[in-house]
Amino acid sequence: MDYWQGVGSRLNVFSIVLLAVGAVLSFGAAKIAPKLFPNNEKMVFPMKLIGLGLAVIGALITFF
Repeated sequence: MDYWQGVGSRLNVFSIVLLAVGAVLSFGAAKIAPKLFPNNEKMVFPMKLIGLGLAVIGALITFF
């Protein structure tokens, strides 16, 4: 078995999706929050925290 085949066999699609969604929410919260919540400017920080949480959960699923 090749090294990359071993790495690919350990990856979980669900964890990769969680990592990607968490990264998009964390880094794009300033642009996404006004579109989702037009009247509430305070939602940027909670969206960043939710994105961070999703990314951490995805990383933990990947590593364990």
